[in-house]
Amino acid sequence: MDKIKIDFINCFGINELKYTFDFTSKKACSIYAPNGTMKTSFAKTVKCISDEEAPQDLINTEKVSNALITKSNGEDVSSGDVFVIESYKEDYESKRVSMLMVNKELKAKYDKIHSDLEKKKDTILKELSPLCGIRSKSEIEIEISNTWGSTPRNIFECFEEIKVLLEEFSSPIDIKYKTIINEKVIEFLKDKDTKILIKEYIEKYNELITKSEYFTKGVFNHNNVSTIGKNLNDNGFFKVKNKIVIKDKEIKSKRELDALLEGEKSKIFNNADLLIKFEKLDEKLTKNAAMKGLRTLLESSPEIISYLDNIDSLKKELWLSYLKQNEEELKALVGMYKLSKEQLKKIVEEAKRQKTSWDEVVEIFNQRFDVPFVVEIHNQQDVILKENTPTINFKYNERGSYRDIDRTTLLNVLSNGEKRALYILNLIFEIEALIKLNKDVLVVIDDIADSFDYKNKYAIVEYLNDILKSGIFRMVILTHNFDFYRTVVNRLGIPRKNSLMVHKNDMKIKLVQGEYLKNIFDVWKNKISSNDRIMIASIPFVRNLSEYLEVENSPNYLKLTSLLHIKEDTNNITVADLEAIYNDVWRVHKNLNDKNRKVINVLFYEVEKIVQENTEKINLENKIVLSIAIRLLAEEFMITRISDKEKIKDITRNQTCGLLRLYKEEHNNINEIKILEQVNLMTPENIHINSFMYEPILDLSDSYLKKLYSNVKEMRTRAYEEVALHKDEDRE
Repeated sequence: MDKIKIDFINCFGINELKYTFDFTSKKACSIYAPNGTMKTSFAKTVKCISDEEAPQDLINTEKVSNALITKSNGEDVSSGDVFVIESYKEDYESKRVSMLMVNKELKAKYDKIHSDLEKKKDTILKELSPLCGIRSKSEIEIEISNTWGSTPRNIFECFEEIKVLLEEFSSPIDIKYKTIINEKVIEFLKDKDTKILIKEYIEKYNELITKSEYFTKGVFNHNNVSTIGKNLNDNGFFKVKNKIVIKDKEIKSKRELDALLEGEKSKIFNNADLLIKFEKLDEKLTKNAAMKGLRTLLESSPEIISYLDNIDSLKKELWLSYLKQNEEELKALVGMYKLSKEQLKKIVEEAKRQKTSWDEVVEIFNQRFDVPFVVEIHNQQDVILKENTPTINFKYNERGSYRDIDRTTLLNVLSNGEKRALYILNLIFEIEALIKLNKDVLVVIDDIADSFDYKNKYAIVEYLNDILKSGIFRMVILTHNFDFYRTVVNRLGIPRKNSLMVHKNDMKIKLVQGEYLKNIFDVWKNKISSNDRIMIASIPFVRNLSEYLEVENSPNYLKLTSLLHIKEDTNNITVADLEAIYNDVWRVHKNLNDKNRKVINVLFYEVEKIVQENTEKINLENKIVLSIAIRLLAEEFMITRISDKEKIKDITRNQTCGLLRLYKEEHNNINEIKILEQVNLMTPENIHINSFMYEPILDLSDSYLKKLYSNVKEMRTRAYEEVALHKDEDRE
């Protein structure tokens, strides 16, 4: 993209703009565009291309809009080739933050450990599925995590705890999890009457277990006896004629053990009192159609009732029952996890020490921008290892003491300039992410430094220079602030051909080579002899020089003052007089043309030409000449209208203000006073020009001054007509 051609028609107030940006020698262009000429419209149009939207003319909606940006190879610029930095957007957050790269080697180690653990874990969860009746592995994981914690826990930590419990666990329950652990059953068990019936049943059951000849509560009951018998038989215990003795009764086979178990169970569960209590519970179950599954379960396995008074405990018993059947796999997983934990700990510690791309952004911001807060990355290891978006933490500086503050509160206490600095933080994230992509991008920047103080303004310029060095960006920097425009051009080394200004008329906009980038007075000094407009515009500057270099109220100073205020000699000063002063004060010989001309006539001749020009362009001499003419006309008008001429003679300084005060004492025409106050407000800064302060004058629109000139001229003409009319009446 060494050359980029733009062709905009009817785009947000831009009637027509065609230009080819040449980035061959420098990958940046700077455009000075005073407010109202095209700056924001240009940025909006490019943003439409970035967002794949159609530009439009918001006022004249019937007009057909078109916007093309073409690369030097003839291809149209696509949305991915363009990034627009708007002047300010409070709620803006970078969409590319997560694209910033981190230490790949560290991340690869971290991912490998987690991948191996996940595979091992998934194998166990898959084995649990047919046992518990839950198909989803993620649902199984959630259930186990919730069962072993008031809040969901790391599943691997749960497995560590379960492994220890399984070493002592010997009472498995053969029930599908969802058969009993579901919303309807749990709701039924929370019922007050149900709780009473279950409590009564369990109390009687425990009493019978206590009286049992063979069973002992919590130690040797029907569940673990069954498990012991199965294990002995599976290991060939009875095949070699081994035997066990229970309460003096010899057991020589699994069949004899099962018979003993069933006989003792029968005694307990057929106990008349226990049966009565079961029937009461069964009656309540029968009345609830949703409890059909639970009723069937309890009919076949009444021992389950003993668990129903504590659902949380029952959940653990069920999961222990399922995991007991996968105990060896679980031990292997826990062993791997313990080893991995140590490795992961080292990786996380290393990640905390790593300097990331996000850290670099924060460092750029904290070091360069002067704001009452600092920025930190809160979750650095997660950013590095888990690809999380970094959490930005703000610390507010209150008289040297830093305290945490959230973004919303921060925005409420910051000035506009400081808010813009916070906006810049997000833009830096965006730019750094684009640099990582290493793809040519056209970046359009719309008044990024507006409302900044000088320190932060230079911080912006410094950062623009940094990103320009990346070599992947083609930058178009738009501003309505001439001082920032000139700073950018000089600091970034933008060549003259890429330093542009806007010329605008009713038909189209032109981008022309910029002016006033160096000391304007050196330029004027060489052109003054051949350019009447520059000759007039130089009057305030030379008057300043006289004020600095000569005695107070020197003849040169007073003569020049007579060309900026209406004095007795204002209309008589010639170009020859002006030449003599210039040669005396400026100390470089000038040879002005047509020396016999009256300076006041030259002034108004040039003003009328300026007013007739219909192009809005940046021209310093135009603004100064207009301002001088406006003030002279305004003073003429007021002098004509003020009846007490002696009071006018008493004004020795700040003549325009003094005349306005006298005028207000006699007249109360609101419209005229409003215009005169505009004159008093706007023109002095333009007329008292010096080498340090002419930049703000350029930011003032020509059209405003032209309109003010026309209004004052009309007032003065009307005043003269009234004076002439009164003279005619007096003669009659």
